[in-house]
Amino acid sequence: LFESGKAINMVIDNNVYEDNFIGSENLLICDKQAIILFLRSTSFGDKYPIKFNCQKCHNENEIDFFISELEINDLNYFPDEDGTFSFTLPKMKINNEKVLIKFTPLTVKEELMLMEENRNNPDSEITNLYKTKIKSINNINDKNYITKILHNMSMTDSAKLRSYMDKVEPRIKNELKFDCEFCKNSFNSSIEFNDNFLGITPSYRTQMMDEIFNLTYYHKGGLTRADVMSMSISERRWELNRIVKEVEKTNKETERATKK
Repeated sequence: LFESGKAINMVIDNNVYEDNFIGSENLLICDKQAIILFLRSTSFGDKYPIKFNCQKCHNENEIDFFISELEINDLNYFPDEDGTFSFTLPKMKINNEKVLIKFTPLTVKEELMLMEENRNNPDSEITNLYKTKIKSINNINDKNYITKILHNMSMTDSAKLRSYMDKVEPRIKNELKFDCEFCKNSFNSSIEFNDNFLGITPSYRTQMMDEIFNLTYYHKGGLTRADVMSMSISERRWELNRIVKEVEKTNKETERATKK
């Protein structure tokens, strides 16, 4: 499920209880990332460990960053009433008229379609991106027409269009500053908030296995492994804290009885 990209969508669809929820595949990419970050933070803690290789000395480093400190880009631009953003190409003209492009940020479903298109046409990634995002050119939404215009777009217009898309589309700032502990080199690099970001870390898995063992052991058959696995994290922690109190109470009573 993870390899097919369906796992995280299943998690989101089973955690959102709004009656008018549009479904995970219809979310914008940034909204899906925001949900992933929230679930990761509330499930495993705000601190996230990450490994990176220094660009200068190539040694492997390991650092922690806090999910709550991530920011979104400033939302100073808003879409038109139809939900699209508008951009007029600075140079290109069609029949002596300026070229007006209307586009939208990618949804989860569109991103999957784009990935498939890039696998089939790896030499046309920028064009594939435009074809997926752009909804109309001069109010014409025919895909063949849009593709024809894109093939005739100059590099200058393309660069301006991409720059505008990056500026107006909502996104989570995923660029972090890394400082190598070996050579002290500093550089910026981005991290991916993909499906693997929600995965269980080795340290958390060890903690979870300890909790499962303690609950099944101290309940003396009253709880099975499956019962514990189906508990929410808060319920599991409450059970463990209650067991600790009972063990401490029993130890004190035993100690008092021994002293008599």
